[in-house]
Amino acid sequence: MVDIWSPMEDYHDDSMSEDLFTNLNKTIENIKEYQDRGLIIRMTSEQASNLFADNSLDFVYIDGDHTYEGVKTDINAWVDKVKIGGLLAGDDFNQFK
Repeated sequence: MVDIWSPMEDYHDDSMSEDLFTNLNKTIENIKEYQDRGLIIRMTSEQASNLFADNSLDFVYIDGDHTYEGVKTDINAWVDKVKIGGLLAGDDFNQFK
């Protein structure tokens, strides 16, 4: 699970809480029983993708920066990390006019 858990000057998403550390602590509590299968990585998506070898992941789920450029960056950062036959998925989007 990759998230910087830090405010970003140049990005705003209505779903982001002003109390990011409360949300981080809640997330840690919620995944406690899955520690053997999950890891919280506090960095940008692009930085975190460099921690993984190409063709090493079965599943990547992206819920990151919802701008057009952000989505392109995330997909480009992770697509080669997914094994052949694996799944690269994501959710929601923001519409900008």
